[in-house]
Amino acid sequence: MDADRIVFERELSGAQFRDSSVETDFSSILADYKKHGCAMLVTGAVSAATVARAFRLLGGAADADRKRVVVTPGSERDPVPYLPEGVSPTDPDVRVHRGDEYRSLSGIRGAVLESVVRYDSREDGLEPGQLRLLAPGAESLLAGSDAESREHFLRGLGTVVRGCRGMGYVHLGTDEVSDDVVNLFDGWIELRETGNRAQQRWHVPPGERTTNWMTL
Repeated sequence: MDADRIVFERELSGAQFRDSSVETDFSSILADYKKHGCAMLVTGAVSAATVARAFRLLGGAADADRKRVVVTPGSERDPVPYLPEGVSPTDPDVRVHRGDEYRSLSGIRGAVLESVVRYDSREDGLEPGQLRLLAPGAESLLAGSDAESREHFLRGLGTVVRGCRGMGYVHLGTDEVSDDVVNLFDGWIELRETGNRAQQRWHVPPGERTTNWMTL
């Protein structure tokens, strides 16, 4: 296990909620997400390096049995930085969909569903938490679409991921996000940079429980 992942998992295992009166353990919430599936919103006007770091870690360890579906805004966005070291976009357990290859958000959503169905139809199907949907830079995919189309797209991705008990992460590169968007997701991860440090804070679910800021 690489050093970055050791720090990441240590931080999550020791995460504390900002409200000390909350009795629910953060680790038990993560375990429930992995068991039943979840769609997570990731936000933050942070550097490309921090976004890539977050998605490499959220996508699971390189030596874990994961099926990864990566959605990038276009062919100019290299998917490699968002994958764990040693995992290639051309691996059989990786599917990459580039937004500029499709004519609409519904086309992208349909392609993601097709990839998930192919994975789930193998052998005994997908195990809980085995699928990881990674959508960095999703704000570029949504640009130019009306509110109804954006909501339908984000809600649809969540339905696909939860349907196979997978874990999906969708990044919007902003610090300001409306409650209407946040409420489409099971949880919300904020990213920020302080000096030369990247940090994360989790809302699980949004509006109910919030962790302290942790090292990413």
